[in-house]
Amino acid sequence: MGYSHRLPGGLQSDSDFWHLLQQREIVQVPIEDRYGKGHGPIGPYVGPDRCQSRFEGLIPNDDELLFDHAFFGMSYHETLQSDPQTRMLLNCAWESIEHVGWDLMALRNSPTGVFIGSQTPSSANWHPLHGPTPHSVGAISLAMLANRISFHFNLMGSSATYCTACSAGITALHAAMHALTTGECARALVGASQYLSSARSSSGFAQLGIIGPDGVCYSFDARANGYMRS
Repeated sequence: MGYSHRLPGGLQSDSDFWHLLQQREIVQVPIEDRYGKGHGPIGPYVGPDRCQSRFEGLIPNDDELLFDHAFFGMSYHETLQSDPQTRMLLNCAWESIEHVGWDLMALRNSPTGVFIGSQTPSSANWHPLHGPTPHSVGAISLAMLANRISFHFNLMGSSATYCTACSAGITALHAAMHALTTGECARALVGASQYLSSARSSSGFAQLGIIGPDGVCYSFDARANGYMRS
């Protein structure tokens, strides 16, 4: 029995489709839109508070910070002190549960795990200064990125955040698959987050010389000259 498949967009061959994949665009947002003027590179000069590229992969208009704190049972003051990644991940967790069609009541007290990958707490380069409050510890702990989701949905499976630099997301996925295979969890929520809120970390990476000045990642390519933070 023969097999055929239809290529999208009127493409005539697999090679055309492959070429289309290679030409896909990436997110490029001018850093001045978030960090303000004065953080862009000046010729070859890279110093404190100067980024090496004029572009990063940023969510425009701060849409990632839209968060209904009452819906998630958080006070206004706790929300202000929470890591922005916590807000993003809670939103994404809720959307994922809706999309997959899980019953929220059936999830309560179930062996559902949460596995999150993150490079660094946003508080390392963004968090506003506050005195000690009941929310201080939870706001700066990477563990809370996963634990807050488990707490909100009352999930009883494994709950862990993995900080392994650029491999954090795939490490979290690997841990989730292992937990499902061994029976540690009946189901799992897996995610990864990164929030670039200030130029502090970006300028540090720039001084290391690992940022591509043109804001493009040429992975596995002879043109590779660094990477773009996103």
